[in-house]
Amino acid sequence: MLANDVLVGTVGGTTAAAAIQVARSFRQLGGLATAVDLLNYQRLHPFGRVGLRCSLLFAAAISLLLLVFITRVGPLLMTMVPVGMIAGIALIWPSLGVRHAIKLAREATLSDLAKKLDVVDEIADKVQLLQYRSFIESVPAWSFDAPVVVRFLLYGVIPIGSWVLAALVEHAVDSAFR
Repeated sequence: MLANDVLVGTVGGTTAAAAIQVARSFRQLGGLATAVDLLNYQRLHPFGRVGLRCSLLFAAAISLLLLVFITRVGPLLMTMVPVGMIAGIALIWPSLGVRHAIKLAREATLSDLAKKLDVVDEIADKVQLLQYRSFIESVPAWSFDAPVVVRFLLYGVIPIGSWVLAALVEHAVDSAFR
């Protein structure tokens, strides 16, 4: 029992350290982004995908915890909550530097547009500038999109769901053969 706990702790700690290092590196790299193209911000989605991969490591850790601690529910639940929170941080952390760069670029562009809107007299030009401003305001500040968030949620739900489903099947089999 102690050997399992030590093994799980060692593997989990090594995995967490590697994920944290990758996330930290991408956060710093994203902070160096000085020219953000708000018209083609999808180029920044790899930062979100790196966060997804880091959080997948923590989802794997939850699965491992479910396998090892299946008989000890109390410690398992106390462990799953912090691991889930760390997985959320692992998703967001690599994108923090890029998020700041996106926000700065968006604020600068909106400021320039406000100045141009004050000067422009023609209705057609004003309409185009207003449409452009609307587009810039709709650019998300995070470097990941909805599919990344859905996958992240599935990474957390699938291990727990499989654990619950396995318990229900075990209960049904036990009830059928009594």
